[in-house]
Amino acid sequence: MIVAVTQTSSFYREMGLIIIIIIIIRKMLTMYKMHHPKGDIDRLYVKRKEGGRGLVHIEAAYKVEIINIAE
Repeated sequence: MIVAVTQTSSFYREMGLIIIIIIIIRKMLTMYKMHHPKGDIDRLYVKRKEGGRGLVHIEAAYKVEIINIAE
């Protein structure tokens, strides 16, 4: 039971760090005029062939890797 609580709290801590990294990336894109401050954020993660920027969403990739490790 204690182990499950520790794993859950570390997961949320890591997710918090990932969200901070995502915010920093968006801020840098805006600073270097690669993304408009009021632009659509979802478009950053759409494939280039579909009209987006083609970035990988870090949060989704992290969750997929955690699930793969658990299996």
